[in-house]
Amino acid sequence: MEEIKIHQGVDSDMNVSTQEDTKPKKEIHICQGPNGHMAIAMKEVNIQKEIKDKAQEAEKNIAQDKEDKKEIKDKGQEAEKNIAQDKEDKKTEIKDKGQEVAKNIAQDEEDKKKEKVEKYMAEDKEHKKKIEAKDALENCAYYMSYKINDVKKALTKTEDAIEQTIFWLQRNQLSEADEFVDKMKELEGICYPFITKMYQGAGGDYGK
Repeated sequence: MEEIKIHQGVDSDMNVSTQEDTKPKKEIHICQGPNGHMAIAMKEVNIQKEIKDKAQEAEKNIAQDKEDKKEIKDKGQEAEKNIAQDKEDKKTEIKDKGQEVAKNIAQDEEDKKKEKVEKYMAEDKEHKKKIEAKDALENCAYYMSYKINDVKKALTKTEDAIEQTIFWLQRNQLSEADEFVDKMKELEGICYPFITKMYQGAGGDYGK
């Protein structure tokens, strides 16, 4: 049986050729049998290859879509993780700042209390010092007044003894020697203790 190949182009013209065009085309096989009948068998060239290529392309696109979706999912999970971490970091930062503020407030209050206590202590110390100085001055004044009164009493007694002795001497010019000696001892017994105390109280400078 003789086989003739006829190529049908896009423009439906029938061209007899043994070479394939670059565009998709149909290949028609015309077979002539013994009885003269023509059996035409048509098959599409590159259809299976095209289908296979499209299937592979579709699979590739599906795989790429899956990869893209996985990447998007991973990025979404990473973003959620970053957001959660940021929230946690902010919470920690806020907590730390709150603790730091509370610590500073407590320290300020403690410093103020300490400063107030020190101020009160200083004031109390100064007040105590003032009271002690006032009491010392008051005691000194009373002591000096007491001593001066004693001195005045002793001085008055001494002055009286001296005046009485002079008065006795003026009226007893002719008395015996023993009487003069007795009167002198009596006067010395009154005056010497006073003079001695005054001399000692003056630091040894009395009469100079």
